[in-house]
Amino acid sequence: MQNLIAMNHLWLFYPENDIALAHGTANFSPPQMATNLRRSAEILPLWMAGNDDKVLCHGINKNWLDNICMSYNITADVWNHTDYNLLPTPWGWSAASRAIFIHEGFKESTLPDMATIEQYRNLSHRRTAAIVTNEVSKLLDFTIYPPAIEVADTDTLSRIINDKKSAVLKSPWSSSGRGVRFVDHNHLQQALSAAAGTIRKQKSIMVEDYVNPHFDFALLFECKDSVCDFVGYSLFRADPSSGQYTGNIVADQQELRTRIASKSDSGQLSQMITALQSVISAIIAPAYSGPVGVDMLADINGKMHIVELNLRYTMGFMALGLERFVGREAIFYMQKGDGSSQNCPVIEQSRLYDGIQMLTPPGGDFSFMLKIV
Repeated sequence: MQNLIAMNHLWLFYPENDIALAHGTANFSPPQMATNLRRSAEILPLWMAGNDDKVLCHGINKNWLDNICMSYNITADVWNHTDYNLLPTPWGWSAASRAIFIHEGFKESTLPDMATIEQYRNLSHRRTAAIVTNEVSKLLDFTIYPPAIEVADTDTLSRIINDKKSAVLKSPWSSSGRGVRFVDHNHLQQALSAAAGTIRKQKSIMVEDYVNPHFDFALLFECKDSVCDFVGYSLFRADPSSGQYTGNIVADQQELRTRIASKSDSGQLSQMITALQSVISAIIAPAYSGPVGVDMLADINGKMHIVELNLRYTMGFMALGLERFVGREAIFYMQKGDGSSQNCPVIEQSRLYDGIQMLTPPGGDFSFMLKIV
């Protein structure tokens, strides 16, 4: 790949990447909803971008973009499709996202080669989270939930589930919660039938204990030069009545840490971050460069569970990037349809202090919003 020193990024929003990893090929047809999401939100990485970075788009509402850049003092811009002295930076690497940059005219020598892409794909398998969990548990002086078990046949899977009161089945590669199935003894046959299909397509399935979540959060890392660095916290907001995810909280990082520590334990949280950093440095960083989002949960007693690892950007990284654009705590969320009727921001000194700011142009099938709470 090209020299990375002092290069500006060319960002590509590619939410289909997890689906692409499951397929494992450069050419595949993503679900229409995923395609519509990408088209609606191509500009989204603008809010993560550094000075003079570029974002790969195919058409943009120029009036909207000019107003956004002026209001928030953003110097990143849409790529002109002619400047190749940029570092390709997709939402996540796969054979498919690599193919997009080649289609846009980038030389293959400036991109990860296919052997590297396959390494990234193998590391994105959910067995990596199980390996990391096992190694992390050895470095802690407190107990966490055990790692998932990889199973390659339904007979073994049936025996494991029968030994548990309830379990969670996870496809090795899946996207946005898909491929995750909760199962108990009353629904065993239905679960085994679905698992057989997963095993046939992806060679195995992961099974782990069901954990009753009390608090969901994520820890964000970056791998570079064979070292893993901790870069921040991600905290989700949930509907008080249903408990369903409604968005990411955008707030000062110390405030997020305080809230997370209050649901587990401050000393345990620090140990967990240090242990994850060490294990990711040893297992993942030598073969992978880029973001790592570690989804976590704590039960009612504060006992932690490593849910999964995402070797890509996540909405937690988006919330981290948005912190510089808010004057007060906000929530970052997605909704179907055009949210322009809610667009009523109060902006002072390049920060949102009240109301709602659309993060993507009006007119799309989906809208991303930033709302002061």
